[in-house]
Parts: sequence; structure tokens; C-alpha cells
Amino acid sequence: MEGILIFTSVLFIVFGILQIILFFKIWIMTNKVSAIEEKLNEKKGYYYYMMSGEKEKAYNFLKEELTHKLIRFKKDSYDRNEFLRLSDKTIKEYLHFIGYTGFELPEHLQNGEAFYKYYNKIANWYSN
Repeated sequence: MEGILIFTSVLFIVFGILQIILFFKIWIMTNKVSAIEEKLNEKKGYYYYMMSGEKEKAYNFLKEELTHKLIRFKKDSYDRNEFLRLSDKTIKEYLHFIGYTGFELPEHLQNGEAFYKYYNKIANWYSN
């Protein structure tokens, strides 16, 4: 009987400690979710800027988003032709929206071939 009492006591102590650890982990996670939610609410996009008349901000938003996508395509593509196919399709989609802003993309963002050459040029500068 005494062995069962000791076993039960140890079991309760272990579960008590685990509950305290779990409490603090959930508390920390809740704070992180709040921080993520704040950042998401701060993020304004193309439609917000266009509707508020801030066409330059809309243009910059699209240009930055397009640049991130093209860099990701370049890093993820093993084949030059695959990159050119993906990038030209994506650039065409973005050009449609950028046209409404009244601005024009830099030369290296106007087609996949130009971006490919510019990216390699920058990579060579960086490696030297």
C-alpha cells in the first residue's frame, strides 16, 4: 500500500510540474500570436494604397513583391528556361496592375531575361 502511495505522489508531482511548464509555454505562444497579428494588421497592400490615392506606395509595394518572387524563382529554379517561363508569366501579371499606378518598372524587372542577367551581374559583384 505504501508503494502505491509513493508512486501516486511522484506521479502527481510530475504532472504538476508539467502543467506549470505547459502554462508558461501557452502564455509565451499567446504573446507571439499577438505580435504576429499586429504585424499582419500593419501590412497594407496594393488595393489599400490605390483606394487611398497613394499610387507611389502601391507601385513600390508591387515592385517589392515582384522582386521577392523573382528572386525566389531564381533560387528555386534549376533550369534557366523554367525560370524564364515563370518570371515572364509573373511579370506580365504585375505589369497589368503597375500600369494603373502610372509608374514604369526598372529595366531589369520588365522581363525574365533582363532580370536573369541583372541577378547574375549582382551575384558576381557580391562574390568578388
